[in-house]
Amino acid sequence: MTDLITSFANMIFFYGLSADLSQLRDKNRIRLKFKDFFVKEEETEGIIIENMILSIENFNLKKEICANTIKEAAFIIEKFNLLVSKSWLNKVIRSDQSLNKFGIFDLRIDFSKNKLLVYGNLKKGITVSFSVEIKFTIDNGMIKVDFDRFWAGDMIPLPQMFQNFLLSQVESIIKSKLKIPNCVYITKHFVKVNHKALAPLDLYLDFTNVLVDDHFLVIQGGFDAEKAREKIAEKQPKQ
Repeated sequence: MTDLITSFANMIFFYGLSADLSQLRDKNRIRLKFKDFFVKEEETEGIIIENMILSIENFNLKKEICANTIKEAAFIIEKFNLLVSKSWLNKVIRSDQSLNKFGIFDLRIDFSKNKLLVYGNLKKGITVSFSVEIKFTIDNGMIKVDFDRFWAGDMIPLPQMFQNFLLSQVESIIKSKLKIPNCVYITKHFVKVNHKALAPLDLYLDFTNVLVDDHFLVIQGGFDAEKAREKIAEKQPKQ
């Protein structure tokens, strides 16, 4: 366990972090500002948080820090600008051998302007090479992954039977990994991710934009702090 923590710590780099603490009665507010926070390995460009402002509300410092105290707190991400590298995504995919049992092999991701391309092989009786063009949109503060085109290889449309099979396998993969109901909605045309349902805490974050360039997937978002605090106050028990 110590080796795992040490290994992960060696992957983290800070270039700027500030913290402010304020108190109201027995509750505390911790406001953190991150600048150029890297999680990376030598052979990948990793994940970069260019900017993030995180406010933790109603955090009781008099209690021992545990799952309950974290659950009682609220987390407001006021500003969020995340870069995920193509090299890191491909490393994660290559290392995940569990995809093979779903009939999906040799996955690879490439980026082009405002589009993410997924290549791989699909086994359903026979093996078919496929590629999927993906675009990203924002729906009510959540990321929506739009399936733009399905190709057999990189030349002709993938037959509907194989499209349906591929999507059913994608749905099975998502359910097997997340095991959280109502956090992902999948159709023949898109996948929508409810990130607030994924987070086991009271989270305030709306995504505002997703961009793709040659090397990075860029995810941007934030939530108005005052509006979040109004919502938090409404949840508090009446005195």
